[in-house]
Amino acid sequence: MDKLKIAVLLIVLLVNTSVYAKTDTNSLPNEEQIQKLVAAAWKEQERIRDIDITYYKEYTIPPKPAEQIRKEVEGFFENERNMIQQTYEPNSQDMKIMLKKMNKAIEMNVNSRVKRQQFPRLIHSRVRISGKNQRVDSVTAEPGKQLDPNIPFDGTYVNVGDHLSKDFFSFHYEHKIKSAVIEDESGWVRRDPARFAHMPLGIPFLLRAGLGVNQGTETNHFFVPDANKMEEFKRTGILKISTEKFQVKITPDTNAPKTRDRTEVGPLRYSQRDVIICDKKDYSHVYHAEFRIPGIDHIVYLRDCSNFDSQGFPHNITEIQYDKDGNLKEKSVYRVIKVELNPSISAEVFEFHPPEGYKVVDHRSKKP
Repeated sequence: MDKLKIAVLLIVLLVNTSVYAKTDTNSLPNEEQIQKLVAAAWKEQERIRDIDITYYKEYTIPPKPAEQIRKEVEGFFENERNMIQQTYEPNSQDMKIMLKKMNKAIEMNVNSRVKRQQFPRLIHSRVRISGKNQRVDSVTAEPGKQLDPNIPFDGTYVNVGDHLSKDFFSFHYEHKIKSAVIEDESGWVRRDPARFAHMPLGIPFLLRAGLGVNQGTETNHFFVPDANKMEEFKRTGILKISTEKFQVKITPDTNAPKTRDRTEVGPLRYSQRDVIICDKKDYSHVYHAEFRIPGIDHIVYLRDCSNFDSQGFPHNITEIQYDKDGNLKEKSVYRVIKVELNPSISAEVFEFHPPEGYKVVDHRSKKP
């Protein structure tokens, strides 16, 4: 490369660096805005521990190849296969009968999933969370059909205790086939719907770390707002966290300048910014959020919320995730029917009490 090309590249690099590092004084957060950021960030630290919520959800994911679906389904039945092999004599008639039944169930599951993925999944759920305990009762519409609100739940899924605790266990009921399965590891993954009442993803932690001092431990952070850090932030618009610097810009939202503020947050050394649009009076009411991976220009996470109730919980939510190449990973559209935050939930909700007549299968490695 000749000297002229090197010089041009250096100039471009310097110009870009100065553009990204420059602080726009018109977008520096003022005292009132900083206080609203602090209130929203520390509200998230006092997370909602208990929730009782009922909603409808339309869930869309890109279709998977049939071979991949089969592999996933066979993995789900692995515990059952092991139990059959441990219970019956090798190559016995009883073992062959049980394996034939299991393979038939696998085939039905594969065919059902292949057919189902051609349509969005329409789901009606009631989720109850109390501390570490979680219960989901749900029913999914037949592929291509609407969900009748009078259809009873056909599945119940419960996790009890902390996943890292030796006392943790999980169970589920399949009401159509009257089956109850209990195990000491979870067969399902839950996402806490209480997150919709807060700023999304890591922004609250970023604000607490940049505007507060940690009075917890290295693994269990507990930040307290710091007046000196907030004053420095008001002057520079920069959050300093370890060796990284994050720029924060706050401007009126162009679509609703009198009622909403737009906050942009991102590492100073990158041009990409995460964006959240909040209610001017309460920054924990986030109407719109979009996140990017530093160095990647397209959005990887998008969330839109509306119809907030008096508890600050939105009743209409759209959540979309993309992979690093910009391809759709999943899309969820929620319509919340009813929600209670921090209600009193009976411990019996999370106890294993199969209805009468249900076949119980115990997959726990150490049975009581």
